[in-house]
Amino acid sequence: MKTISLSIEELIYSFYSEGLFEQGNSLKQVYFNEISDESMDLLLQISCRTLLAKDLLVYENHKFELEPELKSVIHTLNFSEKSLKASRHKSGAKRSPYPIILQRAAF
Repeated sequence: MKTISLSIEELIYSFYSEGLFEQGNSLKQVYFNEISDESMDLLLQISCRTLLAKDLLVYENHKFELEPELKSVIHTLNFSEKSLKASRHKSGAKRSPYPIILQRAAF
């Protein structure tokens, strides 16, 4: 089983990248409710670079696309019967210090 470790920012970027704006926006509201649009844009740009560094994102034909493996995980999360539950680990914290870890069985 291969483990894919994503930060909250990377998970939001992945949902947005696949056009799943409702899921991305719900995570944004939980973790970054009071962040400005400019700051969120910067976080998404950083997430893009980190996903590239993890080889989970490719740049082709003048656009960034998720690797098929990550794309599959994101769509599985979107269509699963149970939703991904995210919560803050510290009361009043601006963001979670822990990444979300997604696991997918190898077939």
